[in-house]
Order: sequence, then structure tokens, then C-alpha cells
Amino acid sequence: MRKLANACIAFALAVFIAHYALPGAYIPAAAAACIAGGVFSRRAGIWHGVRFPLVFFAAAVGFACCYVQNETTIKNSEALSGRQMTVNAVATDFVSYGDGYASVYIKLEQPGVPRVAARLYDYDGNLPALSPGDKISLPVRFKSALTRYGEESDYYSARRVFAICIAAGDCRVTGEAHALYFPKYAALAVKNAVGEAFDAGTAPFMKALLMGEKTDFYADGGRYIAMRVSGLIHVVAVSGLHVAFLVGFIQLVMGATRRSSVLCLVLVWFFVVMTGAGPSTVRAGFMQSLLLFAPFFGRENDGATSLSLPLAVILLLNPAEAGSAALQMSFAAMAGIMAISPRIYARLVPDGVRRASGLRRYVSGVISSSLGATVFTVPILALRFGYVPMLGILTNLLCLWAVTLCFCGGFIACALFALWSELGVAAGAAVSLLVRYIAAVTGLISRVPYAAVYTANGPAALWLIMTYAVFIVTWLGRKKGERYRWYFPAGISALALFAALIVTSEVYSSGAGYFTALDVGQGQSVAVMAGEGTVLVDCGGRSARGSAGEIAASYLLGCGRKNLDALVLTHLHADHANGAVRLMQMMKVKTLILPQNTSDDDGLLPEIIAQAKKSGTEIRYIAQDEKYDAGGATLSLYAPQEAGTENERCLSMTVSAGGLDMLITGDMNRTAERALLKTHELSGTELIMAGHHGSKNSASNELLEETGAATAIISVGYNSYGHPSDAALTRLRTAGAAIYRTDLNGNITVRTS
Repeated sequence: MRKLANACIAFALAVFIAHYALPGAYIPAAAAACIAGGVFSRRAGIWHGVRFPLVFFAAAVGFACCYVQNETTIKNSEALSGRQMTVNAVATDFVSYGDGYASVYIKLEQPGVPRVAARLYDYDGNLPALSPGDKISLPVRFKSALTRYGEESDYYSARRVFAICIAAGDCRVTGEAHALYFPKYAALAVKNAVGEAFDAGTAPFMKALLMGEKTDFYADGGRYIAMRVSGLIHVVAVSGLHVAFLVGFIQLVMGATRRSSVLCLVLVWFFVVMTGAGPSTVRAGFMQSLLLFAPFFGRENDGATSLSLPLAVILLLNPAEAGSAALQMSFAAMAGIMAISPRIYARLVPDGVRRASGLRRYVSGVISSSLGATVFTVPILALRFGYVPMLGILTNLLCLWAVTLCFCGGFIACALFALWSELGVAAGAAVSLLVRYIAAVTGLISRVPYAAVYTANGPAALWLIMTYAVFIVTWLGRKKGERYRWYFPAGISALALFAALIVTSEVYSSGAGYFTALDVGQGQSVAVMAGEGTVLVDCGGRSARGSAGEIAASYLLGCGRKNLDALVLTHLHADHANGAVRLMQMMKVKTLILPQNTSDDDGLLPEIIAQAKKSGTEIRYIAQDEKYDAGGATLSLYAPQEAGTENERCLSMTVSAGGLDMLITGDMNRTAERALLKTHELSGTELIMAGHHGSKNSASNELLEETGAATAIISVGYNSYGHPSDAALTRLRTAGAAIYRTDLNGNITVRTS
């Protein structure tokens, strides 16, 4: 078994290296080098220990799989990008609906086209209510699956999707093969039962917990943020935890017998398929299968093999899945639980007290498993999501027992609902009490200061790196047989974290002013900090990195800012305001500033106003020139024009901090800029945000001459409008302004002395 583990680990490592570190042209060379290394080690007699030849050959296979996928599946699918044709396909799921579009996963079955999974989007209402197994035919326009919002991304390929199709006409249903997709219909039945058995306040959480259906759960931003910050968000990502719940419940009822093991095997794999066969559930299915049946075949379950084998199988079927955050988090958590948790548990419950109370065993088990899972998942959280939950162990202690009961009770309620609806509703009401308990606990913990540490800025990131370095050095430096003294590196880490938070707070609370144009893709969001004052102008955009609200809040929280004095929205187009609700859910906003009588073409205003009232945020409408003081920052707000388009009537302002003035004109065009110049003195403005993302109709010569700005920032991302335009760039260069762009430079910060 250990040989198999060595081979699987080498294979997986090669796939990760090829995915993240090697350009495609170098992958064949890496495979050849591994083959050469295997041949050399075999002939040299290097055979013991880690089995060098086997390891080298397995790595070569890993590199080869990546190369084959790149040269066949990915290149052939990418060759379709930009083409339009009529295709035949099979729907593999139900249609889902978003803001102004419908989408469905399909399997292409068109001759001459790669037979790959694709995501079909419809923006014109041409898509009927399809069901899994429906055979369809329709004209589509292909797009690349390797980019998202114009940025290189493995978002789709890591989900086994290699083509994006945009519906270009009517969709015809030409046949059906529904029997093959029975698990999808079972999943729909469970979701429908949850919707009926549980009330509107608890159903979104239960759908996420039972089936991994998180659309409604994410829509409840307050609960989602609370669970994320408190460290319990992992329970709504269907994973090995849920498989363990399922197996534990069956064995509790039937006992750990051969018959119950067979039933567990069947139900586990049905659950895996029903919930979408994600990497975490596939991993758990493999591991539970090995764990259940190893004793019946007289074999001891080998942890390294049971973890590495499913990883190798998943990556063999789709090497691009190496980029999946779900895969990385699931296997990292399990590796920590297997390697570290038993040691921690043994310290908490020594051999002499094996008959410890149930409470002690529960507490020790949660602490040890949480710490073990945290060891390898925290770096992934910090790198991919930019935060570290600090109170996750406490949250797990208080909530995991309730989550277990919710999972088991949720399926029982669904089964009862199918038999007798009133009984199912009664069971759902009982389980809902536990859901509300979980919501209350996570809400309370998420409000604790520094419940999560955000790593968007240097000090917190350095603290995390130093923590791992200290633990590793002290572990390697201990004497043979010496008991590991964990409290020494833990103490150093705590002191370093305290220092990092103090340094961050002091740096951004100094007399200097910080003007930061955040990289939110195609949109705009500008953070200004000076002294204790914090202002955010606009909060919208489209980016592969997530919501503009999350990007802005994470940045500000990483700077030690817990509260926002003012959120100013120049106007209500999505690329300036679609992240406002999420921002207000993540941090306290004192005042929301809007232009008077603003248009709401994108329908954002009702939700923004509702969230502001829910958060206790003052709403202030600007109809005439006003000044707003926010600690060390001052806003000179200019009244919006009374006529023209929404862009012409947007709010403009000068933000002053640390002796520097910054002009922000939103999406004003040249006509609006000239009108602004007639009524306001703007000379001496050192810094400007180029209007309308560098549109040809903004940043007029008159405005540039009047301000004399030495620096211009363009907030822009992938778009089809040609922003920033050559005309605007030429005017800025001619005016002598230094130009910085968020699409090229990322976050752009100007610091005053």
C-alpha cells in the first residue's frame, strides 16, 4: 500500500507543478527528465526507501497527463472560441437563473466538436425550462473557458467545464435520456422538500448543508459573512464531514456490521453523485469505502494511501482540477487531520484517562480535528481568499454538534415530508431551532474584534509566514524523543500578531493620507484613509476575484479599519455600486451618500437602501454643494447636474487628505466636466481619477488644463467598450500626467508625506 501512496503523491505533485509553475512548452521536458531519473535510479540500484524509480515514473505520468489534456481537450475546445454554429448537446442539470440570464450545464455531442462539458448561457430568454437528460439543438457562440471577466482563470476548467456557449437563437428539445440522471432528480426532490418543510429563514442554510446548493444562502449576505468570519463556512461546502455524518448515522442505527457497511457504501456514493461529485465528496467517498471494507479483507487501512489514491484518480480524470479551491481545501484539511490531530488528541486525552467523559472526548475531538485541519488550510485561505478565521475552533466547539443534528434531522424531515407533509413540516420546525442557534452563535462570534485577520496588507501576511516558520523550526530543532513544546512558538505567534495589528493600525492612522484605487475589474472603488477617517467612493465592478464589496471590505479590514465614515456612490450603475450591499454587510458604514433624484437603471437602489436601514446607516442625498468631514479626510461634494444622462448627473467631488486633493468625476463626459468647471475652482488638484474608466468622452483637455494634475489613475478592467480609449490616454500624456491603470498595476496607492 505504501508503494501505491508514493506513486500517487508523486503523480499529484507533478500535476500541481505543471498547473501552477510550468509553462506548457516545458511540460514534455519535465516528463522526459522524470523518465530519465527513473531509469537512472533503477539501474543504479536506488530502490529502497521512497522507491525512486516508481516515484519518477509516476511523476512522468502526471506531467504527461497535463500535456495531453492541454494539447487535446483544452486546445481543441479553445479553438472554438469566437465561432458560431448550431450544436447538439445534452443538458446535464436543471436550468439556473441569475440576474438577467439563465444558464445550464451541457455535454456537447456535435460531430467535429470536442465532446466536453460546457456551460450554456442565455441572455435573451430563448432557453426553455430544461431537465437533465434533455437533448437539445440550438445556435451558439463559443467563448473561451480559460478566461473570466477577461482575466486568465481556471474557474471553469477546475469544474470540468471546457467551453462556454452563448445562446444565439431558439433552443429545440430533440429527445430525452432522463433515466441516466436519476440522482439529479433526487437532488431536486430534496431541495423542494427542504423548501416546503423549512421556513424561509432556515431553508437556504439547510439546502446548502444537505445538498451544497448555496445560491439562496449566498443571497443572505449577513449570514454568509457571519459564518465565514466565525470559521464555520466549511459546513455548507459538501465534503467529507457530511459523508462522515451520513455513515455515522447509519451505523448508529444499524451497528457497524457487514450489512451496514454495504448500505453505507451504496448511500455514500449515491450522495456523492447526487451532490455533484465535487472533489471533496469524491475524496470522502473513496476514503470511507476504504475505511469500511479494509477490515473485511484483512487489510489495515493505510491513511496515506486512502488520501493520495483519490487525489490521483481525480487529477487523472481532470488534471485541471488541481486549480480547484474545494479540492485543495478538502485534501489539505484531511492531511492535517490524519497527520496532526491524533497527536493533539493524545495530549488532550492521555492513555491514563481513556475513559474520559463524553464531554471531554467531544471537546478534545473537536479541538484536535479543528487544529489539524487548520494547519494546512490556513495558507490556502490566506492566499486564495485573503483572510484567516481566528475563532474557528471556538465556533466548531459550540456548533458542530448542532450541525450534525441539522444534517441528520434535515434528511429525516425531507423523508417525513414525502410520507406526510404535516409531519415533515413539524420535524423541519424542530430542526430550524438548531439552525437559529447556529446563526446566533456565528453572528455573535463574527462581531468579536479581530474574529478574522485579513492578509491583504504586509504585516498580517508576514505574521502568518513567521508563524509557520517558527513552528517548523522548533519542531525540527527538538531533540530526539523530546516532547514538543508547542506553547513556545504559539506564544511568539501571538506576540507577532499583536505587533502586526498594532503596526497596521499605527501606519494607517498616522497623519499621512492614503488614496487607493482598488482593482475591482471593470468598475471603480476608491478608498481614502487619513488619521481616523475612512471614506470609500464607489463600490462596483466585475472581477474574477469576487464581489467589489468583498474586495473593498477585505482591503479596509486588512488596514485595521473596522468602520467606514462614508460610502459615496457617484451614481447607481452596476460598475460603481453593485458591491455596496456586500460592503455594508462586512463592515459598519456610518453614512451612505447618494446624488439626489438619481436614476436606477440597474435596479440596485432598493436593496442598497434596505441594507443601509438594516445596518443603521444614515442615508444622505446630495442636491447642492456640501462638505463632509471624515476624520482626517474632507469631501467637497459637488451637486449633480439637473439634466442629461445618468452619467452626466452623477455626483463628483474633491477628496482632500494629508495635504493632497483628488478629483473624482464618476462617469461624467466632457459636457458635464465643462459645466463643472464653470461653477467650481479645481486648479491645484494633484490627483485625478480619469472619468468613465478612460472613455474617449471623458478627461477633457479643459479639465486637465484647469486641474494641472500630475497623476491620473484609470480604474478599468476587461470590457467591450474600448476603455481606456487611445484618445483619453493621449490627452493625459499630452497634459504631462503620470498614468496608472488598475488592469495593469492592480491596487494603486498614493501616499502623502
